[in-house]
Amino acid sequence: MQKRVHFAPTNTVFSPSRTPSPTLSDASSSGPSDSSSDIVSTPPPEVEYDSSSSHHHRNQNQHQHQHPQQHHQQHHYPQSPYPHSQEVVLHPAVSHYHPPQQPQIHYTPPQGFFQPQEAVIVPKAPEPGNNNNNAHMNIHLLLAFHPDTDIPLRYDLSTSLITSYVTSEDLSAAATEPPLPSLTIICPHLAWDIHVAPAPVPSASPYSPEGAEQRDYYVTVHDVLRCLHRALRQVVTPEEYDSLAPPGPTRDAVNAAYHARCARIEDVGKRMRDEKFGIRRIDFLHGMNVFRGLAGTLSGPHIWELNVAPASALPPTAMTMGPHAPMMAIAASTASVI
Repeated sequence: MQKRVHFAPTNTVFSPSRTPSPTLSDASSSGPSDSSSDIVSTPPPEVEYDSSSSHHHRNQNQHQHQHPQQHHQQHHYPQSPYPHSQEVVLHPAVSHYHPPQQPQIHYTPPQGFFQPQEAVIVPKAPEPGNNNNNAHMNIHLLLAFHPDTDIPLRYDLSTSLITSYVTSEDLSAAATEPPLPSLTIICPHLAWDIHVAPAPVPSASPYSPEGAEQRDYYVTVHDVLRCLHRALRQVVTPEEYDSLAPPGPTRDAVNAAYHARCARIEDVGKRMRDEKFGIRRIDFLHGMNVFRGLAGTLSGPHIWELNVAPASALPPTAMTMGPHAPMMAIAASTASVI
């Protein structure tokens, strides 16, 4: 027996009933709650309008068909189906809060701020615990003081005669290492400081005016000997002589040094001239006219102390001359020294 399938004239689909979504119950309410009032359907239910609202809506549609140009100017939307959220009320202190403003600083740069300036060399700071400023300063061998032995240089400060073998290269060498642009010599027997500076030399530049002079940038051995002789040959003024102690051993020693110095001058004319000018600063050394060298001090690398010896330690000139030991004289090169 064959089975036949008959189709219904209409296509009707049956679907099971939709399971309602879970509801949220108010935990704070103690009694039973109505599920229909707490369920929020999705999508939201349509808004029901009253008859007056519907009539007004139909009239408005007719008015829009009559005036199509005003369609985009007036729009009326239905009210939101959700309840309006309440406005947030801020604390008065928060509502009136204003953030602090950044203070404005008006700065005017100095006049030479944008101008090119020369480089400034900052001197190196001394090492801690090193109080000896002459620790890295050396004096030339011909000028160095040796307390136990004689120095190679035999120099009479009263006559500016060198009675030892010295070359011109030795005299033109730097007096210190590293070289110094100037230095000061002190002596406990003298009330004056002796300032040593490079000697002026004629300028070799063809662009310099005629007679212009220039100086070396460091002190040489010759500069030290020249400035010593020049300073000690200065004539003592009556005020400087009166500054000595009252008549006594000190003044007597100065007077004796003056007579002994003049007596050593072989030329009669020069001896009489020196006697006429009177006492010079070298007489304040009490007859110790032999150069014994320079010693460093704690006052700085440019301050050196003069050491001298009695003139008797200097042998006669005629006995020290030889073919390899020429006698040299250090010129004072100044009009103030006679």
